[in-house]
Amino acid sequence: MFVTQRIRLSLTKESEKIINKASARALRLYNMLLDKCFKGELELSYRKILGLAYFLIRKNEDLKIINKDTNFSIAKRLIEAFKSYKEGRCEKPRYHSLNHKWFSLYFIEDVVVHKRSIEIRLLNRYYKLSLREKIRKNKRILSFRIIKEVDEYYLMVLMEKDIAFTQAKTGRTLAIDPNHTNFFMAVSSDGISYEMENLSLTKYFHKKIVEVKNKRDNCQKVPYKENCNNSYIMASRKYKMYSKIIYKLYLKRKRELKDALFAISNYLVNKYDVIAIGNYAPRKELATNNKMRYKMINETVIGEFRDTLEYVAMKKGKRLIRVDEKNTTALCFNCKAYYRKNPDIRTYTCPSCHKTYNRDINSAINIGLKAKILSAQDYVDLNLEKPTYALSYSPYEGLKLKEIK
Repeated sequence: MFVTQRIRLSLTKESEKIINKASARALRLYNMLLDKCFKGELELSYRKILGLAYFLIRKNEDLKIINKDTNFSIAKRLIEAFKSYKEGRCEKPRYHSLNHKWFSLYFIEDVVVHKRSIEIRLLNRYYKLSLREKIRKNKRILSFRIIKEVDEYYLMVLMEKDIAFTQAKTGRTLAIDPNHTNFFMAVSSDGISYEMENLSLTKYFHKKIVEVKNKRDNCQKVPYKENCNNSYIMASRKYKMYSKIIYKLYLKRKRELKDALFAISNYLVNKYDVIAIGNYAPRKELATNNKMRYKMINETVIGEFRDTLEYVAMKKGKRLIRVDEKNTTALCFNCKAYYRKNPDIRTYTCPSCHKTYNRDINSAINIGLKAKILSAQDYVDLNLEKPTYALSYSPYEGLKLKEIK
């Protein structure tokens, strides 16, 4: 299993200057290789891109500051970017500016580790970087990456950890139906159902970011002309200030969201040995109105939750099953009758077997049946019109469980 340790760096003026210079040169090399790819002068293979990178470094003295491992990282990023674009998973790769993107530096070799510092090699010289905390022991270090967030520098240490997988202890299973109305609905093998409310922090941060963006857009941009008659628009001080605030809000949202997802995942994995979760993904074509589309696209974090849950389950020796959600809502778990329902209908009575149930509970049971971890007969005599418990999360109070009467 792979784990990452994030350590804040304390840099001297000299080391900060050389790291910023190396990042700028790496970004320049990335743009040069991307330009060759767009013009069709470069074949999209790892060997060809890496060969051209070394050729450009030998030709340009400024690029010689880039270390060997960062070259490998640049070639890998380009190939993955074009692969994702061809598969339709992302937009066309773009050129990057140093004003908007700090290119991370990658190290496998040429690194000396001490108790509270590391030494990295750039331009045949070692530079010492102080660490705010020690690197964890008893783990095999695979690589180092230096990143920058706002005005702070961090060292990301990728390590390999051996995990002793334990056998199931509770003997209970759980099926989860993620959706946009609530965060998810879950049904356990012992008949207990949970309704997790949507995370309030996603709505809070989205509102804050939109407010600051509106203020930033009202700021002036002044036309600027250089001596060579090339003109461009230069942002005002206020525009730059608001841009920095927006970036900080995105970082804070990312950290608080990570804490929330890990708290929910740990709670579920500690109670259940096998968890099945649907592969629901919010898409524009699923939304019936603008309000629903806005909520689905901007405030759902289902994909991140699935990945976090899988990571926590693997770490604790439990099992996660990803299930295709097709027809799980329309199909009655009891009689297998197929009836499509409008998104507004939350409680439904099946015309064939006359069983009344909540549509999300029915979908969660069907996900459990597809994964073969639940039995439909266990829920025939239960009241499925509403969940047993309501789960909610707040950054200040943590995860709260409340019984629904």
